[in-house]
Amino acid sequence: MIKKTYILLGTFLCVQFLQGQEGIKPLHANLSLYYPTPSHANTSKVTDTQIKKQNTTGSLFLPFKEDFSYASTNLYPSSSLWLDSNVFINTGYPIAPPSIGVATFEGLNKYGYPYNPNLLNLTQSLPADTLTSKPINLFVTASSQTLQISDNIALSFYYQARGNGESPEANDSLLLDFYMPATNTWSNNVWFSRGNTNSNTNDTVFKRGFVWIKDNAFLKDGFQFRFRNTATTAGDFDHWHLDYIYLDKGRSEQGDTVYNDLTFINTPTPFLKNYSAMPFQQYNSSEMANKISVRIRNSSSNYINLSYQFKIFNSSNQQLHFYDGGRDNLCPFMRSNFSACTGTTGYSRVPAHANPSVSYTFANLSDSADFTIKHTLALIGSSNDFFNSNDTIIQTQKFRNYYALDDGRAEAGYFVNAANGKMAMKFVVNKTDTLQALRIYFDPVGNVPLASTSYSFNIILWADGGNGPGAVIFTEPPQFPKYFNKIGFKGEPEYPITASLGLRTLGEGTYYIGFQQKVATGITVGFDRNINHNNMLYYDLGSGWTQSSIAGSIMIHPVFGKKVLASVGLKQFETNTSAFNIYPNPSNDILYLTTDKIEDYSLLLFDGLGRIILNTSFYANQKSIDCKEFPNGLYFLSITKAGHIVHQQKIIVQH
Repeated sequence: MIKKTYILLGTFLCVQFLQGQEGIKPLHANLSLYYPTPSHANTSKVTDTQIKKQNTTGSLFLPFKEDFSYASTNLYPSSSLWLDSNVFINTGYPIAPPSIGVATFEGLNKYGYPYNPNLLNLTQSLPADTLTSKPINLFVTASSQTLQISDNIALSFYYQARGNGESPEANDSLLLDFYMPATNTWSNNVWFSRGNTNSNTNDTVFKRGFVWIKDNAFLKDGFQFRFRNTATTAGDFDHWHLDYIYLDKGRSEQGDTVYNDLTFINTPTPFLKNYSAMPFQQYNSSEMANKISVRIRNSSSNYINLSYQFKIFNSSNQQLHFYDGGRDNLCPFMRSNFSACTGTTGYSRVPAHANPSVSYTFANLSDSADFTIKHTLALIGSSNDFFNSNDTIIQTQKFRNYYALDDGRAEAGYFVNAANGKMAMKFVVNKTDTLQALRIYFDPVGNVPLASTSYSFNIILWADGGNGPGAVIFTEPPQFPKYFNKIGFKGEPEYPITASLGLRTLGEGTYYIGFQQKVATGITVGFDRNINHNNMLYYDLGSGWTQSSIAGSIMIHPVFGKKVLASVGLKQFETNTSAFNIYPNPSNDILYLTTDKIEDYSLLLFDGLGRIILNTSFYANQKSIDCKEFPNGLYFLSITKAGHIVHQQKIIVQH
């Protein structure tokens, strides 16, 4: 399918353009590579210093094994195996991978921004991502055995086109190259796969690639291999997902296809029944899910006896709860692997493993809190597990100052294509609270005329109408989306609510919040395709509200809590109760704020007369403020967390 169709017409993903409908389409950038997500509490944006690190400990020895199972804690390839950081390590884009976590190749750079945002020929396929192994010793083994062609050395891997992303076309490719140390050259295209002329809508199977190493030119110390792709590099297009990479000797193309591996397939569902995250002050025990969903796969040729457990820890690493699902047998994922198995093939269906009951209730919270859930699998009676790392998943349950339906990652963009169309997210207030802002993860579209009135929108809060939004409570003045530039967002994707305190103070009950657009083709919002909360998403094309029929979760986050009214007395700005480092001060350009913790912060900047000139929030361990347009003078900075001041400081702007 031609990419120009997606960009200019705003089509459905893999279907034709339809007037007056809701739909999803490919994104133009990757929000996850700039913002930490609920499942990546300790992940921050990659730095050039990290990217440029080279191997300083010598070559790796066989075997080389990688399954990207660290996707729940790291968005970038492991530096212990790989030299570059272009691909996106994730659990959201693949469908039914061999094990949890894949490397995704598309048209975006390491910052999640298009390689060529101004590309005019949208049918053109250009070089995009590269994943290069560290040097590997194919001359001798770790035990000093000299390697020969007769040792049957081969590289295998599994790959999927499209998944939850966008299908690569026939002129898009995934390619494999080998490096020859003696001549310092790459042997390109030792293997490749092309995209399809169709949209791959029904093809969700991971295919196997197998490549022999039969040339003595490769049997040297310093051998490398690399995967790369060609794509339309103007956005998040042409997805390939790579998993289960295995380089070793003693391989067999026909017989070496099954591995004794027990693995999780994706991150279990949230412990809250209606949200992925919610304000700590709104939480009560009724918000807990009754069960969670866990997908466990046996990739071997025989049944496996296994146990499943999870533990819940608080932020101080204190164990709060232990769940033991006991032991049971799991048949091979594919029946053809083991026809004698009398159980059900596919993922585990043992209730205690696949759908554990949630018997734990988080205590009522007086402040924001993070809880870590560690899920583990264990083989009983055998230690021969092909990948041990995919037997553990780290999940995070967050209670902050916002509601979220999504998991923090967008695999597509949601839109309604109708002039003056509306979309709204449902949420429930359990305790009277104040709505402060709305975070909307708009798709960072390339050359949209942001100043054009047609691209403005109005944030609206609705009361409950029984079956969707009802009466309008307030409508915010028109504003414009905040989008990407090539090194990150221009500001935070948060829009302060300016309605009166009385209208923003919400009593117990059900509400809907969202926006009304001007442009007929829609303003695209990030859409998570892995958690389905379409029962809490509604749209109106002009003739009334309709519940969404598209499985997934909209990335709209209403923010609650009390505003901190800081005084500007000089004495009060001398306190510093957190480890914030703010530099340079005086500043004439960009002022940087860094801390050793990733938290939800609010930031107020006052001028010398006590007027607020900047009011924003950020969730990160770093923040920058553009001071170029500020007049010379003295300013006062106040940073708060969960309504409490954690840092105050005088700032001098001097051009």
